[in-house]
Amino acid sequence: MNTSLTNFNPKLPVWNTVFDTYAFVWRSKSKLVLLGLIPAILVFLVSTFLNPNAVVRHLVEYYGVGAAEAGRYTTVPIGLMAGFLKTLAISAFAVVWHRLFLLKLESQKIGNLFTWNDRNFRFLIVAIALGGVGYIVHNSIYVSGFVFLSNVLGPAQSHLMHVGKHLLLQSCAAFVVGVLTVRWIIMFPSIAVDRFVSFRDGWRITKGNACRLLGVTILVQVPVFVFVSIPSFFVFGLMAVPGIAIVNPIIYMATVAIGVSALSVSYKKTFEGRL
Repeated sequence: MNTSLTNFNPKLPVWNTVFDTYAFVWRSKSKLVLLGLIPAILVFLVSTFLNPNAVVRHLVEYYGVGAAEAGRYTTVPIGLMAGFLKTLAISAFAVVWHRLFLLKLESQKIGNLFTWNDRNFRFLIVAIALGGVGYIVHNSIYVSGFVFLSNVLGPAQSHLMHVGKHLLLQSCAAFVVGVLTVRWIIMFPSIAVDRFVSFRDGWRITKGNACRLLGVTILVQVPVFVFVSIPSFFVFGLMAVPGIAIVNPIIYMATVAIGVSALSVSYKKTFEGRL
């Protein structure tokens, strides 16, 4: 790791980063369609055929297995398999998309999605590792907080109190996980361009910029949520339109492209003149 990359950490300009992110995605919209279509289809197929609830219903309906028994033996392995395959598809896309932004002279084609090497496997391993850390931290905070609040509030709790407790704990756990993992997400673009940043250096590099990075990752998704996710829910979610299920993976891939672009822009601005 080049020590010049970790000696000085300029403050990340949040709003400028958000603007540059959307500007890049808009300029690269044709590439997004080209490179994002196959991962979107894969996510759609995995969501459709490796859905734990659908598998349980199938076992109950066709094999007469009890719902509780079917769920006990299928929910976790099916969920893990689906999560791994989705991570595989997203990782392939993210590496190509990072390189599209950071390596202007390199052409990115559909075939790059299927060309795996040490770079891609390292990217995938880091993604799984951070996902595991996030899962453990989130559930540790939620469970310990649930036990603590249950003891404090006592057994006589209204339904509203149960819902409020659940939302509070989920929000707190998500915030802590976000603050923690955002210190390492700069590793992803570094891996994509073969300038690997270790976990230790990733933590050091983001010192003073953790809240800014977290703010960028949240802000870039706000327009998608407001102008795409909410309208699509009311237009498609409340209507039985054949084939409309493919819309969700397409929206999902668009949000992934925006999130990955935000990381690329943050990486470039953090290391401006030192890459």
